Amino acid sequence: TAIKYYDDQKLADAHVISTLGLDDDDIQSIKQIKDVDGFYAGYSADLFLDVKQGADNIVKTMSIDTSLLGTDDKNNINKPVLIKGRYPTSANECLIDNSKYINDFKLGDKITLTTNDKDRDINDILNEDTFTIVGIVNSPLFVNFKRGNTKIGNREIMYFVMLPQEAYSYKTYTDVYLTLTGARGLNPYEDNYKNYIDGKIKEFNQIKLDKCFYNNLNEAEFYKNILLNTAAHNDLDADIFKKEAERTITLLKFLRNKLNKLKNNKDKEWNFQS
Repeated sequence: TAIKYYDDQKLADAHVISTLGLDDDDIQSIKQIKDVDGFYAGYSADLFLDVKQGADNIVKTMSIDTSLLGTDDKNNINKPVLIKGRYPTSANECLIDNSKYINDFKLGDKITLTTNDKDRDINDILNEDTFTIVGIVNSPLFVNFKRGNTKIGNREIMYFVMLPQEAYSYKTYTDVYLTLTGARGLNPYEDNYKNYIDGKIKEFNQIKLDKCFYNNLNEAEFYKNILLNTAAHNDLDADIFKKEAERTITLLKFLRNKLNKLKNNKDKEWNFQS
């Protein structure tokens, strides 16, 4: 069943993301939240991948801790399912999505990743840009053909690529995935799971976040985006999406007002409120 698959692969109950980075203080704050069990802090980036005849595909790159792959460690969250090949053993090897585009690739192929942006160097994201495909995988994060949208190119993400954590050059983390002890044994499609996650959303929103100002305060945007995803993330019912969207809109309005009030007092700490 789908629920057993999610449990076996340790699908995250929570996903904390930040476009400008989660530093060590943020990580420690998240770890203090009650019921945190499995914990993985890593990186992600939407990039272009050079393919046949110079065409560019948009891919989501995600970091993996290669030391945990194939283990039952509680921190081995969102465990990929190896379909063919092997796991990476060096920083210049990768796993590729078993997507509808998989026939464009084979084991041993080298892929090159780029930002396609003259103002953004790939070395700001990755230590190197070329990787050898050593494995083909499925991920519990994606249970259908859709891989989400991206701001780069205003297009859909075509597939994902998993890179060893040490392949990234980021100074701070972009993603934290969590499993929660209170979610064990709960059906992710039933109200008791959804109510539990809603309670965790409120708790996450109380985390103190420093460095909330970026460049011009009048144009500052909320960059510590905290998202909690239930079940298969992209396979939720419309009501859940609606509630998440309404909550996000309310929070963004609150943050805009808060930023304006604090524009002359940059050092003041503040908390999220839902």
